[in-house]
Amino acid sequence: MKYSIFLVFCLNVSFAGYGQDTIKSLELSDALSIAKLQNFSLQSSELDIAIQHKEIVKAGIRPNPIFNIQSIALLDHSYYPNDALFTTGKNRQDWFQLTKKMQLYGVRQEKIELEKQQLGQTIALHNSNLRDVLYNVSIKWIDAWFAQVNKNMAAESVASLDSLIQHKKTDGIETKNKNEYLRLLILDDQYDIISIDAQLDLRNELNDLQFLINSSYIKSVDINDKIDLVDIPSNLDSLISIALRMRSDIAVYKQQVLISEVNQTLQKSNSVPSPEVGFIVNPQNTIPYAGIFITQPLPFLDHNQGEKQKAAIMLQKARVEELGIRTQVMNEVQKAYDAYTIQKMKLIKVEDALALAGVLVADVRHNYIYNKNGYVDLWEAERTWLETKKLFYTTNYEYRKSIIELLHATGLLEQL
Repeated sequence: MKYSIFLVFCLNVSFAGYGQDTIKSLELSDALSIAKLQNFSLQSSELDIAIQHKEIVKAGIRPNPIFNIQSIALLDHSYYPNDALFTTGKNRQDWFQLTKKMQLYGVRQEKIELEKQQLGQTIALHNSNLRDVLYNVSIKWIDAWFAQVNKNMAAESVASLDSLIQHKKTDGIETKNKNEYLRLLILDDQYDIISIDAQLDLRNELNDLQFLINSSYIKSVDINDKIDLVDIPSNLDSLISIALRMRSDIAVYKQQVLISEVNQTLQKSNSVPSPEVGFIVNPQNTIPYAGIFITQPLPFLDHNQGEKQKAAIMLQKARVEELGIRTQVMNEVQKAYDAYTIQKMKLIKVEDALALAGVLVADVRHNYIYNKNGYVDLWEAERTWLETKKLFYTTNYEYRKSIIELLHATGLLEQL
């Protein structure tokens, strides 16, 4: 028992240091707000948006002109004009050529439009990432809430039993009934161990929550937070309609369809080869010549048929995936709504059971103090009360998770 007390003391000291300059009793809404600003994954996906903006700039850049210089001179002195040197213009022919590859058939605008649609998808992916981050933070906050109430429940049990032991010691139980006294001490040690485990669980859950929201200033969560983040419609059809309209992952698939449509148009334009045109200045032995330069690939063998066919299949694939995600979303909302409804009913029932268990244990404790009940009655009442309270908090935990699951499935969580 002394060892258990020492461990509890160490954990309490650790938590005291851990809580300096911390956020006390963090509510779920606060955790979500902090995560939106500080989560590492969200910061990364925001930079992806900035990168995609630069891709639009890149797509709009026109090809650079190409400048070509050639110069040839006679090497045989016997053919040199009179008084001509090796470097003399009469002994040399020069070639100056300036050309530029032309983008025809709106290819440049279609490339820009493709990157704009890619930007839309990058934003949709960021919003989808936000949806997942808020879900993970919410679930982890509820895990921390569950660990917090378990810690409080364990501490309450230890304090109540310690008070009972002290009262019985005053009554002389150590000499009157040594076996019963030892049983009380064993039960007290068991409660101490439960309390130690609960504190360790809480520390681990808070550490995980701190990582998700990128904040090291959290001591506890608000166990009284009812997480009434938004009014949940009671009609399933309304929830499905909301999900199909607001889910960011659906927007990702919609954007992929738009990307595929623009890409199909672009690949059709790319099937027409782009010419390279320019002009030439060609002084030959000081006699000036000028002309034009045109290079035109002939699409006899390669007219981009592979990319055009691939683009058509990618568009078909994107449309199938969009239909699939809509069906998946409706299924997810149905399952989340059913779970939420059942957990809500279970919570109402277990609240009644907890009230009865509380009355029972209070009555047995009172009778035990005045020797109207034996240790077996006390132990059974304590066990029933503890198990019922655990069931209550477990059911409450599952109910709270079902709320988050439903908000996540409908897309309402990311709109907060």
